Amino acid sequence: EKDYDTILDELKDLGTITIVANPSHLSNPSTIAWSEKYINHVMAYLRRLGVCPVYRGIRDADDDFAFATSAKVFVQGGGGYSRFMANLVMKRGGRVLTPGSKHRSVRR
Repeated sequence: EKDYDTILDELKDLGTITIVANPSHLSNPSTIAWSEKYINHVMAYLRRLGVCPVYRGIRDADDDFAFATSAKVFVQGGGGYSRFMANLVMKRGGRVLTPGSKHRSVRR
């Protein structure tokens, strides 16, 4: 949560946030369970902020990628795949929020 606190004001301004994640892409059952708990934790945190989180649900990875990279505002995760998507969002004129970053948001 501390990382997300760095973009707290911007998160509150969004109103609704769509969570794009698919734990079933992982093969280890314990990793899938951890990922599901993490998604629920993030959604609870967002609700406490007064934001309405919507879990997009289990979708095809290509559909998730197309959806996420077309976002007007994208909250970047910590991995390389999310970093790649963030670059595409910026190239399309969107804004990227990076939790834990010294720079609260990036716009290209």
